[in-house]
Amino acid sequence: MSIFKYILIPALSGVLVVACTDDESLPAARPQPLRIHAAATPLLAADGTTPVAACRIEWTGDDAFGLWSRSARFADDNLRFAYSPGAEVFAGEVSSAPGERAHTLRALYAYRQNGGFDPSYLSVKIPAAQTQSAGRCDVKRHGFLVARADAADLSSGEAELAFSTPCAVLGLVVDATGTPLAEKRLRSVRFEAVHPVVGSMIYDLEQNRVIVPPNGRSVTLMLDDTPALGAACPVWFTLCAADLGDTRFKVQLLCTDKSVVDIACPAVALESARVSECRLDLAALIASGDAEISEYRVDLSAGGTANCYVVSAPDKYKFRPTMGNGSEQPRGMVRVDWLWMSEADLIADVGYEKGMVVFRAGEKRGNAVIAAFDEAGEIVWSWHVWLTDDPAADLHYGMTKSYQLLDRNLGALSTETDDYLSYGLYYQWGRKDPFVGPRHSGTRVKREETPGFTTATADYVVNPACGDTFRLVKNTDLPSGGEVAYAVAHPMDFVCFAAEASGSGQSWFNSDFGQYVTLWGYNDATASSTKTVYDPCPPGYKVPHFTGTVYAGIGAAQLPVSSSAGLSGVLFTGAGGTSGYPAAGFRDHTGGYLSYMGQCGTFWSAMTYNNVSVRGMKIEPSGKTYVNTNVKFNAAYGQSVRCVKE
Repeated sequence: MSIFKYILIPALSGVLVVACTDDESLPAARPQPLRIHAAATPLLAADGTTPVAACRIEWTGDDAFGLWSRSARFADDNLRFAYSPGAEVFAGEVSSAPGERAHTLRALYAYRQNGGFDPSYLSVKIPAAQTQSAGRCDVKRHGFLVARADAADLSSGEAELAFSTPCAVLGLVVDATGTPLAEKRLRSVRFEAVHPVVGSMIYDLEQNRVIVPPNGRSVTLMLDDTPALGAACPVWFTLCAADLGDTRFKVQLLCTDKSVVDIACPAVALESARVSECRLDLAALIASGDAEISEYRVDLSAGGTANCYVVSAPDKYKFRPTMGNGSEQPRGMVRVDWLWMSEADLIADVGYEKGMVVFRAGEKRGNAVIAAFDEAGEIVWSWHVWLTDDPAADLHYGMTKSYQLLDRNLGALSTETDDYLSYGLYYQWGRKDPFVGPRHSGTRVKREETPGFTTATADYVVNPACGDTFRLVKNTDLPSGGEVAYAVAHPMDFVCFAAEASGSGQSWFNSDFGQYVTLWGYNDATASSTKTVYDPCPPGYKVPHFTGTVYAGIGAAQLPVSSSAGLSGVLFTGAGGTSGYPAAGFRDHTGGYLSYMGQCGTFWSAMTYNNVSVRGMKIEPSGKTYVNTNVKFNAAYGQSVRCVKE
């Protein structure tokens, strides 16, 4: 009886598995050059017989595929076969031996060096961002091709494979004749379905089927040549085969002048190796109400929703009006308008269109708040628009690289610690809405103004239609247990601490503080935090869970920054990068007045202490300890926020 031994031997870019016996008469494995003549099966129209010329697959000099070869004795995995244009063949090597003829071949285009060893479980991807040139379909670039041969005789050094694509192609023919769009040029087309059609998936080469489907439902096609819409314009999407059933899909056309056309299209079936074509007669679609022309707006909420959105360039914008980072819209919302802004015309044309908040921003820098109103004219939610240079362009780290922080305070227009515009806006703990900053650098005194929001406070413009301004109210005037709802409905009311009430501590609450300890998402059990709908930071960022952790051990190593106006901040250098932290002072918890600007800076974290106060960080450039990362503050103070990446 022969005893088999299995030996792993490197073979080209794959692995050779040799099954051998103690019979030394068997020939040894050797690399065998192999030339493969590869044909590309044309994609057919939906009738299953007519080739679609625009989707013809042609090989080029940089093409290569991976080959899985199996024989009675050898197994090669993901061997690279590269195209030779002159010879019009793909060339590579397989493992073989004299007298061995029958090989099972499986091939996947395009070749990936880390393509895997199991042909029944291969990772492939159809990208959600595709490109079209010269009106041609490029399924070879955006999709993948497969081929197989059973019992292939490789003894001659030649073999044949026929490649086909498991992908589907959706061809849209856009006809703008008789519409204002006929004089325009097409920049991109976005396709959106209710079923997954793009993304990463797992493919079984043995069974020729997708075993783990993708999860992407939208794809954007950029048109390099920006074709004119005066004539029929074909566009081609490479997609995963799917039955879209009776569900209509959505198409959005974006022209070079930023005109947008939103179209509701009839359902189609997406079949493997087939081209499903759909003609979009825009004149008829507009007349029936299935297409609508509008202006393009940058979607600030495309990467996630929040209570704050950053605007760094003049343009027209929109965002989904959700409550913070949640998915629900404010209850009863019927309209929006701006509430206040740093200066006149900072934003304009604020409105509510097609379920989105819209506005226009110019070159100016500053801060603005947009509010949502119900039928009675009451505020049901509000959002902060932060017009500044990109605060995420120069992130720095806390004491480990897991803490990536914005380069400026929330609401700041500068990163220079000796510039009062770096102070930013002030926040009461647990609240999402900002309070305006100062009009000048600090003078290191306890009271820069009396009362709050007067002589030291920066100018701001209030919408006369809303009839509101920054006000001081007492915590004892708020409804017990209804403080958060009050704060949402009155985003310009600074709630001063007047007296403790039922365990409120020296906070802006008029009832037990303990019921509000998770407003900014801190979890005491896990010593971490999850962003909540009341978090004031932009998408992708949140209030630090605990400054004592984010900035752990950082205090002694930092240097104070001095200027002609006096000591004005601290330079932080953590695990990477340096950033200035200004001595912005704070708004006092009892009167809302600006205090100790230039003397110190105070920063919130999400973590509370004993259900009566909040932990945070204090910098004091003139003190012996420049930085204290674990200070207890009363929640009614108006303090700075430095957002950390989620």
